[in-house]
Amino acid sequence: MALEQGVKEVTFEGETNALSVSVAPGDVLHVKLAALPSAGFNWRLLSADPSVISLKETRFEKSEAGADRPPKIGVPANQLFVFEAQAEGETKAVFVYARPWEKDKPPARTAILTVRVGS
Repeated sequence: MALEQGVKEVTFEGETNALSVSVAPGDVLHVKLAALPSAGFNWRLLSADPSVISLKETRFEKSEAGADRPPKIGVPANQLFVFEAQAEGETKAVFVYARPWEKDKPPARTAILTVRVGS
């Protein structure tokens, strides 16, 4: 799928847990992280400087292979976070992967995206 002008996409794949990206003010940033929502796991944005990037939306996407079929239990999906670049600067967006009800357990994974906003 081609992205519109002014939209950048970053995908955390495999065991990758740290990436970086540069965007311009006003750009939209799509961050995709693999998840297994049927097992109760999901990603949560733990921290990011909202004066640099603001979170606009988060949702699950079906994989391309299963786009025309209903999701099945145990099938992974991408969790998409949509940000808008607000102002020049740099921030680390920290995402944690956990079951929301397991408050006393550490996250199963952590992903860090360094975002540089500049013209």
